[in-house]
Amino acid sequence: MIRSASLVVGLALACAASASAEASVIDNRVWESYVAQAPWIAVVECERAGVRVSRFRVVEPWKGPLRVGRLVTLPRSALVGERYLIVSEVRRALSGYLPAGWGPGSCVVTTSLPIHWRRLQLDGSGTGVRLPADAGALRSAFRARHKDLAEFKRATLELLALPEPERERRVLLSLARRHVPKGLRGPILERLERCASSRELVGVLLAEQDLLTSSVVSTVVLCGGSKGALAALEAAPGQAKLLERFREFCVVDETEPTSDSKAVERLLPQKVRDRQLRYFYGSLYAGEPGRRTFSLELLERDLAQGKPGIRKTAQPFGDSSYDYVSTLCALYPAGRVDFLRRLLRAKDPWARVAGAVYLLPESHAEAHLALERFARLPGEPGAWAALTLARRGHAAYVDALLRLQGREKSNAWLHARTLVLLSNSAARAGVPAPPKVSWHNREPAEQEDLRSWWGRHRVQLERHVRDPWLEELAGQRVD
Repeated sequence: MIRSASLVVGLALACAASASAEASVIDNRVWESYVAQAPWIAVVECERAGVRVSRFRVVEPWKGPLRVGRLVTLPRSALVGERYLIVSEVRRALSGYLPAGWGPGSCVVTTSLPIHWRRLQLDGSGTGVRLPADAGALRSAFRARHKDLAEFKRATLELLALPEPERERRVLLSLARRHVPKGLRGPILERLERCASSRELVGVLLAEQDLLTSSVVSTVVLCGGSKGALAALEAAPGQAKLLERFREFCVVDETEPTSDSKAVERLLPQKVRDRQLRYFYGSLYAGEPGRRTFSLELLERDLAQGKPGIRKTAQPFGDSSYDYVSTLCALYPAGRVDFLRRLLRAKDPWARVAGAVYLLPESHAEAHLALERFARLPGEPGAWAALTLARRGHAAYVDALLRLQGREKSNAWLHARTLVLLSNSAARAGVPAPPKVSWHNREPAEQEDLRSWWGRHRVQLERHVRDPWLEELAGQRVD
């Protein structure tokens, strides 16, 4: 089976000179290539809210095997009731490409990646747009120039109704119109538009490669090519390098395992965790060679010096010490219980909270008591401890969370996870959804609406405040 390169690297592939160049992925597709390469396309509605991972019900399938009512888990932040148009992708391994949150040696891109080491069974990934979507949103998401969703749907179904060879020709021609330099478009595009097949069209591109540059030709072929492009590359002399790239990124082996359980087996063995630890936390090792262990003193030094905020481009952490320490807790090798208990006595409040959170699956009663103490800490560390307890059914801690909301510099992840908890709780309790609050722009007026909503429905909500993802994460020792 042949598909276009889904995580399209375009010029980055054609000119791939380094891993860093490939990490800066430029999407050179057109809307036709999004649609043609997608395993499935559907309108979905969020049934279980989440940060980075949410669960959806299919309400309107456009392409592929999904049927109305099917539940799918996707790597997307969403609140209950929100609808999205999702155009899915087939993701392939990119040599040297470093996905966000993964260090050297773990550069496999599959249908999904464990999100922050949460081994959740995902049903693919892709590009999406929240509905209702206007022309600007469609153009931003898919480079589509349609005035509304209905027009985009008609164009999509018309393209999918074409025989596969004609569909490939249409996609390649649209890509050529985008990428052929303006000064050459007249004569070359006329020749391309007269081509009766995708094989003939690719042949013209290859014949004009010196004029167009190999970058343009590679971009068009890799972003839109299928069987016709493969036949043209196999027949053309001197195209071994492009043919190799095409086979690597566009030819999908039907026997290749793509399930997330297989991805987890490849990505999360202890040797991968050890590699991650050395890459991101190598400066925290202490002791003699062969007997080196993590030093809490060195961790405290890093936190005091603001290391988490200094090396953002080199590590998968946000702007808080919690991200830095919790990632260490998730990756920590055998013997982590002792390390987590030592964290409870750390100087940095974020380190203490992270240690308690990750101690919960190891020693629940001990960690719970620690979190109750830490929930009284001032500011965001105390609020994160309160969030951890609220997610486990202790609704009394929601008030502490809502008091922090609306502060200009409050933690974005804390804010988002609070919204997700309230969204899921409202759906379970059968009360109206929380008022619309921006994920990132935490306006005081919006936060006041959220607190008022909690006050009105508190009695009904208190029995239903709980994170529905906890059951799936319980055996993973990951929060």
